[in-house]
Amino acid sequence: MTNNKSKDLIFKYHKKELYQGFELQNRNIFPDLNLVGYEFIHQVTKARLVYLDKDDPNKTFGVVFKTIPQDSSGVAHILEHVVLCGSKKYPVRDPFFSMLKRSLQNFMNAFTANDWTMYPFSTVNEKDFFNLFSVYLDAAFFPKISHLSFLQEGWRVELADNSKLESDFLVKGVVFNEMKGAMSTQAEIMSRRLLQALYPTVTYHQNSGGEPVNILELTWENLKKFHETYYHPSNASFFLYGDVPLMKALKILNKNVLSNFLLGETDIAVAKEERYKKPKISQFTYPKEGEGKDLCQLMLAWLNCENIDMEKVMIFKILDNILLSNSGAPLRKALIESKLGSSLSDSSGYESELKDTFFAVGLKGVEVDDLDKVENLILDTLAKISKTTIARELIDSALHQFEITLRDLDASTYPKGLTLLLSITGGWLHGAEPLKLLDFSNQLDNVKQTLKKPRFLENLIESELLNNNHRVRVELRPEHDYLKKQDHAIAQKVQTMQKDSSLAAREFIQKNTIKLTQSQKIKENIDMLPKVELSDINLTEQGLAQDKLMLVELDKSRLGNFYYYRQPTNQMAYWQAEFSAQQLSTYEKELLPTLGLVLVGAGTANSLYDKMALKISRYTGGVDMSPNPFLIFKPGNKIVNNFVLTSKCLVENFTHLVDIIKELVAGFSLHNTSRIEDLLKQKSDGLRNHLLSAGHSYANKLAMKNLHGLASLEETYFGITQIKFAQRITKLNKGELTSLTLDLTNLAKKIFSVEPEIVLIAPEDKEDSFIESTNNNFGNSLKMFSQTSKVKPKMPPPNKKNFKIKNELCLLNTPVSYVAQTYKVGDLFSPDSPTLLVLANLLRGGFLHREIREKGGAYGAMTSYDAEKGLFSLLSYRDPNLSQTWHIFGESLRWAAGAKFSEEELSSAIIQSFSKLDKPISVRQQALRDYNLKLIGVDYEFRNSYRQALVSINFNKITKLASELLRKPSAKAAISSAEIWEQEKANLNQDDYNVHQL
Repeated sequence: MTNNKSKDLIFKYHKKELYQGFELQNRNIFPDLNLVGYEFIHQVTKARLVYLDKDDPNKTFGVVFKTIPQDSSGVAHILEHVVLCGSKKYPVRDPFFSMLKRSLQNFMNAFTANDWTMYPFSTVNEKDFFNLFSVYLDAAFFPKISHLSFLQEGWRVELADNSKLESDFLVKGVVFNEMKGAMSTQAEIMSRRLLQALYPTVTYHQNSGGEPVNILELTWENLKKFHETYYHPSNASFFLYGDVPLMKALKILNKNVLSNFLLGETDIAVAKEERYKKPKISQFTYPKEGEGKDLCQLMLAWLNCENIDMEKVMIFKILDNILLSNSGAPLRKALIESKLGSSLSDSSGYESELKDTFFAVGLKGVEVDDLDKVENLILDTLAKISKTTIARELIDSALHQFEITLRDLDASTYPKGLTLLLSITGGWLHGAEPLKLLDFSNQLDNVKQTLKKPRFLENLIESELLNNNHRVRVELRPEHDYLKKQDHAIAQKVQTMQKDSSLAAREFIQKNTIKLTQSQKIKENIDMLPKVELSDINLTEQGLAQDKLMLVELDKSRLGNFYYYRQPTNQMAYWQAEFSAQQLSTYEKELLPTLGLVLVGAGTANSLYDKMALKISRYTGGVDMSPNPFLIFKPGNKIVNNFVLTSKCLVENFTHLVDIIKELVAGFSLHNTSRIEDLLKQKSDGLRNHLLSAGHSYANKLAMKNLHGLASLEETYFGITQIKFAQRITKLNKGELTSLTLDLTNLAKKIFSVEPEIVLIAPEDKEDSFIESTNNNFGNSLKMFSQTSKVKPKMPPPNKKNFKIKNELCLLNTPVSYVAQTYKVGDLFSPDSPTLLVLANLLRGGFLHREIREKGGAYGAMTSYDAEKGLFSLLSYRDPNLSQTWHIFGESLRWAAGAKFSEEELSSAIIQSFSKLDKPISVRQQALRDYNLKLIGVDYEFRNSYRQALVSINFNKITKLASELLRKPSAKAAISSAEIWEQEKANLNQDDYNVHQL
């Protein structure tokens, strides 16, 4: 692959020369990424640094440390939190969260992986970049690591009544509660137990995030020792990306950090795992939900090559794609069609980030008596594949997906710089050359040549899987009392502490609680922290794609409006069709998400589902069909209920994409009830997995559904209602399933009888052929659904329905809660809208973070102003509290209404609002944003007047609006457990809650 811009890429820095204490070791030009890469090493400390010089204003920085925990106390994870709680230069309690309010950052976080810890950020503003650069460097290398920060972020015991020394002990802490929530999900348990079984002697055997019961073993002293051991420049890898002024950055880095250190330990490394001489079996448990059958997960996993073997790693990724990536992949197909389970096990696939990589595959939803059958099926299927010849179309499909990944500018939710950093971190930290890791195209070219060798992949399966004795069978079996046993183990440890505690120890706990409470109440002066000013913000919106929009007039077509966006897409094409789904019954609305699933996954009249899956993989980057409801503001606030088809491809495959969409729509066939049954089970499993990882989002949807028609529709499609519907239809008998397929067929015909609106984003020189292909091949194929040439969808009535406010509660097996409270407020066109956006940021940073996270111990506290629907929400995530959190939500509004915030806090909240508005997006996202804004009636002039209004927000506007919210009724909702609800309902009127049981 080539890029026309590559001729403009030149070297600015030269090998073996010194730059601010760094020597340039390697450099390379990457035409496909349109950047120049440099690798430096610091002369004294041997710190490593990679700079990716690219004409991209979204600058990224990251520093990564190899961190190798020797136990499951969560030391690396807790240190990641505590490091960001004050440093030598910035000795305030919480510089990280303070900088969120003083910055135009579009990404700012920290990650703890199994063997590394990373501190990255991204911003488009140069002043902001160096502000964050200074704070991050000081935090990582010169943190305070105060005892109070350890107690707050890690774990602590408190007296149930702090005025009474004889009171029982209670355990609290942010990471403690975070990991209680994380380690209650089946997916996280399988991930951790798989590593525990597969790596008996090295760090991966431990839970780097922390096992809740083991977190109580971590001491403050050991936390500080861990920092001393691993947070040294000699164990650090620095990363810069974008149009960063390199010499300025290197000078600051050398002067402020590296010049303060001598050479430290440089051979910190994960040991090579000892290999098993024969396969092992490990059994674990997970929290059972409900009263159904005892269903298990089974996973087989093999230890493979080291991750610095780049060519072999890519070959394993291709093999993973061939075996598991889609419905036509032979190993996936054999497992799903066996009916021995519902879907692939959590963590199935190839993992290349660890020093010794592994391949894993299995099934979930397996009956105990069928566990041996699943293992035998996996081994027999691999043996069969190794003895035959892998079809060339499978190999070509896998290679094509790699090329899509290289070309697609929209492939990650992270900023581009961070995506590139994450792609090289695993190999880089274990000894691979970082610039070679970035040379994806050459790696792929080499692999293509290797795969031409006769039976190469077949022999690889035999040698690296079938004949590999370092294999584990991991079983997860359901246990009703799993969470009770976890709580009991924690309680026993706390009781032992309590029993063995002296009077002096209890007094120490009492004093620490007072100190921590006092420190959390102190309003610190954070003027020492750098910040951007309102004067640094551009009040005119940047990057509009309107001038690249072409509305195409098509006659004698089955298409409605056709929009073509001329964009530099790196030779990718993005395709979208919007069908009206306006006139649907309640049942049809519940069914609509399932329709998208089966249309893509059940096959067509001409192609069985596995053949269609291979075709989609071979020529596209995937096809998705799903509901897409939204609100048209002008005229009349009308709710639009659409069904959207999306896909993407390399430009040379566009005619294939259109043919595939045409076949899926005009040639669908829903007669294969066995396949549809499999899809329904996979969907139900997927939704259930997602619930506890995004519980706050589901709680918010529950609260909002009783306040707005669009929110109600979205909850039906994407909330608890959809999870319950998915669970219900997985239990249908054969006759009921046949009836369901008829309902789906009729719903599809109803949807496709209405002419769609098309959006196409692609290079300018392709527009004529792409428009013609879409119109003739796809548009004309829709005529079969209607006798008329064009059917206009009926516009809905304005959104004037009055909703009755209700409180909602969803109960399941979880040790923590996800809490929401929502108010009906003004929408985007309300004069209050800019103030509501600022108020949301003010409440989160000025009050909720302190009260819910720092004091309450929840992992997160959030706010949300949904301007489309005019809904204002307060939320918590992995929260040990329920009624107390609802109380705090009310107190936050009283705090704002009483003007108990400073001018500095208000200014910071305004800056945060611009940070969200100006977050960089890809060319595809930009085009779709502008298309959607045009569709709903929001023009360029309005957007810029909105920005102007933000900078005029003052105390009076905030206090007036907060006071009005206090007088408004609100809708409350929570995702919690029956045990928590039983404990809490005495504090609440239980009759006010509509309870859902999952």
